[in-house]
Amino acid sequence: MDNNATGTWMMDMATAYPLSNFVGIDIADDTFPQIIRPANTEFVQENVLNGLPFEDASFDYVFMRFMALAFLKDDWARVVAELCRVVRPGGFIEMVELDMEGKRPGPESKNMFTRRLQARGFDPVIARRIGKLLISAELMDVNKGFGSIPVHWGGKLGEAMADD
Repeated sequence: MDNNATGTWMMDMATAYPLSNFVGIDIADDTFPQIIRPANTEFVQENVLNGLPFEDASFDYVFMRFMALAFLKDDWARVVAELCRVVRPGGFIEMVELDMEGKRPGPESKNMFTRRLQARGFDPVIARRIGKLLISAELMDVNKGFGSIPVHWGGKLGEAMADD
């Protein structure tokens, strides 16, 4: 599952690994590629909160990214449980999320990105809790990492990220 970029990532993977099968899932069908689709791809319009239309242990690898603003804070445990349900024993779940608070936020940024999102039921720092959710789901070998995107940190890269 990949908010607003399901097709791009998946098409690259399907092309690179033609002997594997790929299933893209999104709540909206307008994110799916309409013209070029490798034979080893399938797209399903579905909301993970309603349960995924797959049998238990259907996938070797489940990848979900950039969904921090798609689910409310109270939904995340259910989302993780559903991902765990569809991954086979010995399979992998990879989740990539943004920490919406940012590094060294000023008062306005903290108000906008943290307090306002929390007031609406979102978890702007879900990236910090995903590891604990996966461990609570009794997954083994949970690894977590952190990377920074230098928005407004100065320098060429920071300015390029700010422009983007």
